[in-house]
Amino acid sequence: MTFLWVPKTQRHGLIQPQANAALASALTKTSALLRLDQSTAVSAEWETVVDSLNLANPASQTDADRKPAVGTANGQPTAVFDGTDVWPWTIAANNNPTTVFELYFWIKPASVATRQRILHAGIAVSDNKIVVDYVISLFQVNFYRNATAGRQLTTTTGPTAGVWQFVRVSFNGAGATEADKMRVLVDEVDCGGTFADLGAGGTPTALNSAAGAYLIGAASNSDTPSTPLLNGTEIGPFIGIGNTALTATEAAALMRFLRPKA
Repeated sequence: MTFLWVPKTQRHGLIQPQANAALASALTKTSALLRLDQSTAVSAEWETVVDSLNLANPASQTDADRKPAVGTANGQPTAVFDGTDVWPWTIAANNNPTTVFELYFWIKPASVATRQRILHAGIAVSDNKIVVDYVISLFQVNFYRNATAGRQLTTTTGPTAGVWQFVRVSFNGAGATEADKMRVLVDEVDCGGTFADLGAGGTPTALNSAAGAYLIGAASNSDTPSTPLLNGTEIGPFIGIGNTALTATEAAALMRFLRPKA
């Protein structure tokens, strides 16, 4: 028999056996999972964030000026970005799926009035895979089928400043239409949107297999990074990447897992 441990502060949303089963199923479809609750802060900053599914590959930032500060929300640890913070996360086999790519996380934007980079891959043009921004209250996501071509989704609705929201960026190469293949959901409500070509265009059936590193919180790893998350933006307590499409029930269970929103 397998038991699923759930923190006490989260048990109110997971007391039904079917909810436990849905979460367990969702986590089996998760191939990489950064978890602040399993990480140790250094001087009230997040220098290293454990990937609980691949302990050898944490997100790590050693530069003193680029480490998000420790925060808390609803009893859960969060990372507070200040406009100069960024986490590099080495791209490895477990966090580099191509035919299905599910990215999910909680975020509380300080502002959504300017372009800000949530996730960037990759650092080199040859490693272009996925870029996740929000700009003027909408999401804009680049899905690359190779290093220079793919499709860009600009959503119809998007994030709200000052509010915790569960964001899921979903790519499924087997989808029947572009809207089935490439989606952004906030609190599991599809944000819709329109598509435009990246380079030569072409609807991806698989994402480019990247190398290098993901950048979380900005488009460059420097003391003055490009398009950073603005001061006061919070992410946490986890960032997940999945290699198998989630069902609505599984995604809803993830929303109740380590929830920073009361």
